[in-house]
Amino acid sequence: MKHLLKFLIFISIVSCNSNQKEKEALYSVEDFTFSSNQIIQGKPFTITYTGDKELGTGFYHQLNAYKMYPEDIKFEDNKATITIADSIDFVSFIFKTDKSQDNNSNEGYLFYVVDEDKKIKPQAEAAKQLYLIREGSFYDIEGGDQEETFNEISKLLKEQPELSEEWYETHIQVSNSKGKDKVRELQKLYISEVISKKNLQLSDYEKMQKIYRASRDNKHSDSLSLIIKDKFPDSDLAKESLIAGFFKLQSFDEKAEYYNNKLANTNHPQMDYIYNQMAMYFYNDGDMEKFNSFVDKIKKPQNKSSLLNSIAWSNVEKGKDLDNSLSISKKSLEIVKDEMTLQEDKPQFYTSNQYKQNLDYTFKMYQDTYAYLLFKTGDLKEAIKTQKEVIGEGLNIEYNERYLDFLAADERYEEIYKNAKEFIAEGNSSEKIKSSFKKSHEKLEKEENYAEVLSQLEEKALNKYKTKIKSEILDNDAPNFTAVNLEGKEYTLESLKGKTVILDFWATWCGPCKASFPGMQKVVDKYKDNSDVVFLFVDTFERGEDRLEKVSSFIENEGYTFNVLVDPFNEEKSKHTIADAFGVTGIPTKAIIDKNGKLRFKDVGYSGSTDKLATKMDVMIDLIK
Repeated sequence: MKHLLKFLIFISIVSCNSNQKEKEALYSVEDFTFSSNQIIQGKPFTITYTGDKELGTGFYHQLNAYKMYPEDIKFEDNKATITIADSIDFVSFIFKTDKSQDNNSNEGYLFYVVDEDKKIKPQAEAAKQLYLIREGSFYDIEGGDQEETFNEISKLLKEQPELSEEWYETHIQVSNSKGKDKVRELQKLYISEVISKKNLQLSDYEKMQKIYRASRDNKHSDSLSLIIKDKFPDSDLAKESLIAGFFKLQSFDEKAEYYNNKLANTNHPQMDYIYNQMAMYFYNDGDMEKFNSFVDKIKKPQNKSSLLNSIAWSNVEKGKDLDNSLSISKKSLEIVKDEMTLQEDKPQFYTSNQYKQNLDYTFKMYQDTYAYLLFKTGDLKEAIKTQKEVIGEGLNIEYNERYLDFLAADERYEEIYKNAKEFIAEGNSSEKIKSSFKKSHEKLEKEENYAEVLSQLEEKALNKYKTKIKSEILDNDAPNFTAVNLEGKEYTLESLKGKTVILDFWATWCGPCKASFPGMQKVVDKYKDNSDVVFLFVDTFERGEDRLEKVSSFIENEGYTFNVLVDPFNEEKSKHTIADAFGVTGIPTKAIIDKNGKLRFKDVGYSGSTDKLATKMDVMIDLIK
């Protein structure tokens, strides 16, 4: 009995030690607990959410050298288990909680993948640094540095020169941080390796062209293109040149002859654009048989459905060919629905869920066209039913407006009142929606005062919006800059301390930027007499000798009263300096800086609503003043 008792105590101690070791091995960051601080290749890796917020979608980026492979994370009861292949060097997890991105206080959830001996992979550090400079700004992960990335790749290739075949293009691209001399040095090195071969093949010429393109050496790249097209007439480059020739022609007869003689049997992804033009011509000519034959040739589902929807939408706006357009619109929906299931054309940079969300957005847009056509062709009940599916959570103001219009045509004022009330309370309304709400209020002879009800709803929407915006506030030092405006006056951020500064990064070629400007003009007008708030519209990602003339003409012709700064272009490093300093990778982007020089908001994109934009700017400015 005594021996049995000792044995049980021993087992208990061993068990406790084992549990303790397991507990110690766990790695907790913020509201997530991971199996460990590294991922062992081929072994299950567990992620557990321990927070009290609502856990949303999750995915992870797998890096194999410079190549990235995204995958969804499937949580069950706040727990998920994944297994990473031995070809992967590095992993970054992206989570959403309470519908907002959780980026671990801008540090991200970054993990090295190790082998069974727990050794970090040779390419892991280079892959990590490259990921940070390429993807970090999209997910608000800090730490990316061009020069450090270049140094890591150079170190890797010095230790393992056999990997240069994988890394040469990226190596040249990031060498821009070291200046033109370094770029040319690498270009010369990699080109000499290729031309040292005997009997150069197509792949060798293509590699040289990639080297020249990575070096931004257009002169040599263009010369090489001519050689490739001449020596290899069946190459993709030769086909692209033939396709480009089609678009240089003016009349359709010339294009049709060119297509029949040179392109009819060409197999290349860019042929979709040819088929699109041919289909449009035959549709406009009333030849539906030839129209359908060219539509059928379009390979990418999204290209095909986009063409069909654009025809249907154009017709419903003009009120012509409505019955035919209804069937065309229906076909566009069927194509998108099939692609949701099959995902045959999923881009590599999307996870399956991300692609499905993208398709769902597209489906709703095309369904909106279909509902409008139903309405225009007299099928009111079906139009209302379809548009109700389109509005979903009511986030799109245009969709909401059309839904209320359809209900009004059927005199369903109770439903108009109920839906308009929700749209206004959620901040997804417009003057048109408020007008519909007022009309329904009158038709239903509501006893409560309309103005008071509207004021309460708008106050509710504003408070809700403030709470959301407040959760996005930052506390980062804003980088100083020096730039001149269109009149030649110099500005620095340092000289604007004590003021709230709004930088709006834009370019004349950027459609969403220009679409947002009427809303931004409203905001500028509102604060024009407030000397404590400064708006600077930073023209960036724009080059050319006529840049100043182009920008000035646009602002003047559109009648905007914007103070436009010209983001200096650093020729040596091929960068626009202010955009680079603020980590701007896409436009429009707005950087809102407080009076102490702190970057408090970084707002990317445009929602499509002038009212929403004006409200957002008001709230942001109010929160940090």
